Formats: sequence, C-alpha cells, structure tokens
Amino acid sequence: MDITRSFHMNDGVDATSYAKNSALQKGIIDMANHITMDQLKDLYMKNESEKMVIADLGCSSGPNSLSVVRDMVKTVADTCRENKPMPEFLIFLNDLPSNDFNSLFKSFPDFYTQMMGTPLILSIAACPGSFYGRLFPTQFLNFVYSSNSLHWLSKIPRGLNDEKGNSINKGNIHIAGNSPKQVVEAYTDQFREDFPKFLMLRAEEIVVGGRMVLIFNGRAGPDHFDRGFPLLWSILSQSLNIMASHGDVDIEKLDSYNAHYYGPCKDEVEEHVRKQGSFELDRFDVIKPNIGVMHCIVVSQGIRAVQENLIREHFGGNINVDKIFELFTILLIEEAKKEAINVVNFIVALRKN
Repeated sequence: MDITRSFHMNDGVDATSYAKNSALQKGIIDMANHITMDQLKDLYMKNESEKMVIADLGCSSGPNSLSVVRDMVKTVADTCRENKPMPEFLIFLNDLPSNDFNSLFKSFPDFYTQMMGTPLILSIAACPGSFYGRLFPTQFLNFVYSSNSLHWLSKIPRGLNDEKGNSINKGNIHIAGNSPKQVVEAYTDQFREDFPKFLMLRAEEIVVGGRMVLIFNGRAGPDHFDRGFPLLWSILSQSLNIMASHGDVDIEKLDSYNAHYYGPCKDEVEEHVRKQGSFELDRFDVIKPNIGVMHCIVVSQGIRAVQENLIREHFGGNINVDKIFELFTILLIEEAKKEAINVVNFIVALRKN
C-alpha cells in the first residue's frame, strides 16, 4: 500500500467524517495551546521581518486546523498593539495530496468573517505533499506547527514478514504484547529513519531562530506496549480478529494489515533531536488525557475517522466497518471499566540553531 496516495482522514462533513469526529485531537490541541502561543509570541518579538511565514504540517480537514490559525493570528495581533507593527501573514496548510482540501477551502469564508475587525494582511495556501520530503524554499519559514501527525510513519516498516513473505506478527496490526522483538525493531528502525529526516528537512526550510511546535502521540516509557495508544491498536486488532472468526474478514488479509504508526518514548525523541543537531530543545511537555467509559464512543468514532479509508482499501470496500467499530467500542468500554486509559502525548518546542 502506498501511504502517500492512500492515507487520509474520512473526508466531508457527514456523521463519520474526521471533521465531525476529531474531538480527541482538539482536546490535545487545546491542552498544548498556551505553549504554542507562547512560542509564537516570543518569536514575533524577536523577529525583524515584516512577514510571518507559518506552516501547519499535517493539517487534515475539519475545524481544528483553522482554529489554530485563528489563535495564532489573534495572539500576534494582541501582542503587536502594544509593541510592534502587525506583520503580514503567509500561512501554508500541508497534508498528503489525498487530504480533503476542498472541505478546508469551503470553510475559509467563515474563517475570514471571524477575523473581521483584526487589521491584517493574511494569505492562506495549501501545500500538498509528505513532510518526509522537502516542501518549502531554503530558510523560508518562521514558524512550523504540527499536531497529531508525526506519529504517522512515512511507510509501513520493512521486516514485518519472514523470508516466505508471511507475517511474523499474525493477528496483530501493530506492536502488541505478544509481538516478537523483530516487530518492535522494525517499527523502531522506521522511526529512527523518519524523525531525524523530518528534523533535517525542516532545518533547511526554517530561518535561523525560527521555531517549531510539534504535538504527537508517544508512550510512557521504554515498554512498547502500555495502556495508552498501544492498547487502542490492540483493541482494533481484537475487533478484526473477531470479524475474521465469523468469516467476515479474510484472515490472510488481516495478517498482512499493518499500521504505519509509531509512538516513541521521551528519551527517543530527545536523543534524535540531540543527534540531528539543528534544533535546540526549548521545552518538552507530556500530557496524558484520560479515556474513561464516558469517552469511549467518541474515541471509537475518532479512530474510525482516521482508519476507515485504509481498512476499506486493504480489506475491500464491502467490509462491514460499522460492525468493526461496534466491536471496538464494546472492547474499549470493557478495558476502561478495568482501569483508566491514559493516552500519552508530547508537546515539543524547538528553536532553529
């Protein structure tokens, strides 16, 4: 499967769309918002340019992206009234070409209406492409923001099959408690390749002194399986296995389905930033939203909005996605009743050296 062509959130604005089911991501954005705005405000006060060039990498579709842009512009506007002239804004919304940019564009009129009363020159443009490749000219960007995106790998890791092409992680779609160490190594190696490359590419595109705020999934410690996001992947695997036991999912297709996801631990991120060397780590915060029983339906709907397109492409368009996520919700509620599920997220603020 070509991730750059196939991966996107559910488009549109209907009941199963990402636009209607991204409350978990919005909650994480809001928890990190004060850090994002403090970094932007500090950059603005030290920036000598009359322009502010900002990129949102992995913007997706729906209301979350433009809500962050609105907060950024208002933060600078409130600061400039007291200290400096208002800069011109050039904002790029980036995601894979398969992203639903049309829905995003349709929300622009409402966005500009909300910004009325703020004297500004603001241009917004789409920039389709993978952030694991170059996107912008050299030393072009002042500020890079990315939320809920960097846990997605550039591709499905190599090394998940044996010499005959058979899965070595049967019954699982990600790292699970019973996964062999080769699976853990394959995912770790792919992150070890992707994350430093992301830092290197952004270092070429960001001006000296520019900032990045990166918000992405992680895990609590060195153990690759915990009661956070790894548990959610395990529950999705269980749901698909139940479907397979009823004959509703082909077992061979299940064994060949692998998520292109990796949640690192804090030490891994810090090590890669230090070794790559282009950025100074300004701050590193860890937030752990709690998934209780009352949140399970919302979480299930959110994961469906993220995974449905890949599931349909891999298993076939006729697969009963409703049933998969009915099972997922039941299993998630059972787990939440046992013990709270804490999904680990990192907020990483970086400064270009």
